Amino acid sequence: MSMGVDGARVVAAGSAGLAVGVWLVWPSSGGRVLPAARSRGFVDFTVCVLTDARAVSDPAAAPVWQGVLAAQKVTNAKAQSFPTLGDGSVGAAVVSLDTLASRGCGLIVAVGASQVAAVFPQGHFVVVGGFALAEVANVAVVEDQAPDAVSAKVAVLARDAVAGRFSVGPVS
Repeated sequence: MSMGVDGARVVAAGSAGLAVGVWLVWPSSGGRVLPAARSRGFVDFTVCVLTDARAVSDPAAAPVWQGVLAAQKVTNAKAQSFPTLGDGSVGAAVVSLDTLASRGCGLIVAVGASQVAAVFPQGHFVVVGGFALAEVANVAVVEDQAPDAVSAKVAVLARDAVAGRFSVGPVS
């Protein structure tokens, strides 16, 4: 079975076209260079924010979340927010806090009266608003009300916690 001259030309042209196509798409040092993949390497530390049902959109929680995100940029710690589920009671906050503790949060920032009242005697906590916890051995208290001051203090406390330093009591 012979192809003949025309068949041979078609095969040769097809092979040449395929070779040119492969050459055009083959990666080379003279072609387009893609930038290195950008991925954020997180450290093994998570800062968690426990809020009421409004989450970080709550006016009291928004500056706290901004402070945690500012610390995250510097430390590469993970950041999570978690609204208290259920009726917003202390009991519901305890369940939510237990969930955060089981997720391995290295620092939990509690915002709101029920959330602060749910604080455990173990772990490291920052409470915003005081709520008379200044004497608890595992709690730092941010008593400021000005959003910028709250953000700045939470950022410092979170950065320190990631670095292995934790201060307790009122934060000035």
